[in-house]
Amino acid sequence: MSKKRIDPHKGQEVRYYREPNGDYLAIDYPSHKHYASARNSVLGCRCWEGRATCIGGLITSVCTTGISGTFLMGCVKVRKADVPPEWIQAIGLEDAV
Repeated sequence: MSKKRIDPHKGQEVRYYREPNGDYLAIDYPSHKHYASARNSVLGCRCWEGRATCIGGLITSVCTTGISGTFLMGCVKVRKADVPPEWIQAIGLEDAV
């Protein structure tokens, strides 16, 4: 019998990641459905809508952007509780509790 991997983020609308440079980002997980429908004709990749810094290390530069699955492979998935409050506020994608 194989062990199933438990995903502690399953069911969350917003998922948080830490970039290699130490910045945090968040993706709106359900937005993948929208991007997937246009994937082949527009984006050519697996993408989500998210919030991330446009200038590395500058928390005040957080903006809305498309985030690819390839980019996320270089990031570490983190729990919301592990994201510093100033990053939660800057990201501004508060998911319903």
